[in-house]
Amino acid sequence: GSDAYMVLAWLRGNGDVWLVLQRGGAVLQTTPLSGVSWEAGDSFTLQTQVTGESSTTISAKLWKAGSQEPASWQSEVEDSAGLPAGGVGVYAYRSGSADGAGLISVDNFQAEDLG
Repeated sequence: GSDAYMVLAWLRGNGDVWLVLQRGGAVLQTTPLSGVSWEAGDSFTLQTQVTGESSTTISAKLWKAGSQEPASWQSEVEDSAGLPAGGVGVYAYRSGSADGAGLISVDNFQAEDLG
């Protein structure tokens, strides 16, 4: 189908970091991460979990390389749409209004079936 669940790490221009949970173009939840900021050259780990069938729970947490993994999910939402199982992947987007050079790299992508 044309719908998908997405978890975005929104690195804002002022150094703030937010998690954005979406189904297609619909934002289900936005969460500013207290105590997490970014600057050029920083690396992060983003962990997500999607569970359920007729109702789906999307969970996410993000932490800076070298810091401790958060004990619990930082953002979590239940969606009654319940999309069927499908593929997984990584998507990178940089705003058209961004200026200067930008580098995004992905290392150690892993998908697991928890069932």
